[in-house]
Amino acid sequence: MIKNMIYICLVLTSIHPLVGQELSPKKVPYLNAHVVNTLETMRSPFIRTNLDFNMGLATSSSFTTESVQLGDSALLNLNNSLVYVGLSMNYSQRIKDWAGFFFRVDYSARIGAGVQSILTQGINTIVTTETGVKFKVSSSDRHRLSMYYSLTNTQASLVDVSSYINDIINDKPNPSVTQKTTSLLSGGGLSFSYALSHWLAFNSDAKMAYGETLDRGQSKWQYFVGGNTDFYFGELIQIPVSLVLGGTVNTQVNTFSTQGDITANAYVKLAYAGSDAFFVSLSTYYGRTPIEKDNRHVGVVGFLFSTSLFF
Repeated sequence: MIKNMIYICLVLTSIHPLVGQELSPKKVPYLNAHVVNTLETMRSPFIRTNLDFNMGLATSSSFTTESVQLGDSALLNLNNSLVYVGLSMNYSQRIKDWAGFFFRVDYSARIGAGVQSILTQGINTIVTTETGVKFKVSSSDRHRLSMYYSLTNTQASLVDVSSYINDIINDKPNPSVTQKTTSLLSGGGLSFSYALSHWLAFNSDAKMAYGETLDRGQSKWQYFVGGNTDFYFGELIQIPVSLVLGGTVNTQVNTFSTQGDITANAYVKLAYAGSDAFFVSLSTYYGRTPIEKDNRHVGVVGFLFSTSLFF
């Protein structure tokens, strides 16, 4: 009898770690046997402790602008194109299952590609910091719904060569080639994920905010809307990758739009999702970005490399 009891205890002891490991929750976002992946520009509804790093590069299509104005006429027309570069870091901290806070810092720059583009479009460098809180609203095995609120501060340095030359020509006092402006936004939104099956999920994010643009004295409502379809192939064909197809529409102050005009992008993202502790992904996007001085939009094509670490 004693031997049998010892044997049963040994068996239970050996099984216990396996059971505990199988029942332990995944660190990565997970619904209905589906590993959830969203676009980096969207807010996730999952409350996790994680750290994200993003690096981006984009170029605009060519467009024609008038050079420095002399009276009522332009000296000549110039062909232009723009280069956009960006680095960002996002940190989210889980406090409870239903609450957490997040912090984001983003450095981005818009640079004229060539002397003529720098002359007419200048150089914009923007540093953005965002601090906010997130709360779970609803959850089940198939869905997550969260709400969040944040404050976003933007500091921009705008190098405007053409305006500087015009100020000199027009004898304006104290002309400066560099202008420094700030912007503060306050607002919140809802983020949602729904896993239809182990290989298919839908994600969305919508935010409304009120505050200043980088055009001084101009405050208005600004918004962000994003959505994507997320295909996870880990359970379907035993390849731990995710394919994400989606798009965003944004009027909040960013490196593409300093005055709150619409920027719209369509994304294709491929991510490695075979680890329980991290994602690595590469995204490409195509969209339309405003050129504020000319009151029009041009095409933009870009790439984004991202890593996400979960703790």
